[in-house]
Amino acid sequence: MRERARLRAMLVSGGMTPPTNIMASVLELLDATRVLRSSLPIGSHAFAAYEGMLGVKSDKNLLETRDIDIGADLRMVRQGDLEVGTQLARAGFLEIPSLNHATPASSWQLPGKARIDFLVPMVGKGSGAPVRLPGLGVDADELRYLDYLIEEPAMAVLLTKYGLLVQVPQPARYAIHKLLVAGSRPPSERAKIAKDIGQASHLIEFFLQFDPHALASAWGAMPWPMAAAAGMAMLEEQYRQGLAECGARV
Repeated sequence: MRERARLRAMLVSGGMTPPTNIMASVLELLDATRVLRSSLPIGSHAFAAYEGMLGVKSDKNLLETRDIDIGADLRMVRQGDLEVGTQLARAGFLEIPSLNHATPASSWQLPGKARIDFLVPMVGKGSGAPVRLPGLGVDADELRYLDYLIEEPAMAVLLTKYGLLVQVPQPARYAIHKLLVAGSRPPSERAKIAKDIGQASHLIEFFLQFDPHALASAWGAMPWPMAAAAGMAMLEEQYRQGLAECGARV
């Protein structure tokens, strides 16, 4: 553990951005509950891990978050009796009631400090209700396009106190997914749209310079080019042109 702490300190000194103390504690709690063995962070914490994977520094505004989004593939979730919800409650987390009080909660909140959202890929038109994660003891909301994002994940390190080795989405797929998400948000979510496009642009810039093939492969594996068109239109011209040169067609 001392060696891991030393390596973590070296990475921070080298420029990687660690999570805040409270977010690091929540990530460590999720690791302790074994959630991260069969699911993966898919939001800004995954984006932060790309600093180490790709060797690039990210703008602080693109990293700030109080949310931890956990994506799970029902085919990956292992059977068991982890009762994650019970363990979160013991740690002070409260269930966030859904708008339909007849359905279970899929989000948990540590008041004023952190929020955890559990998500699974939407199948077809979706059921409109949270899905039970077998063996974990929590429910998850369905999210469109999530199946594309979490397919073929990569290993990365999150800079908690001793470092966590976790799975995260492939960074090129993360960039394309952010275009899908940004294009599907309502105009009222301007701040979230700006963050989506900022993260996508940052990664697209990297891949256009160092690995355009990975970007082309990620676009080619994405079956909803028309859905990505709205997000792509929000990019600066250089990034739109770069994607076009990688085969992006809408």
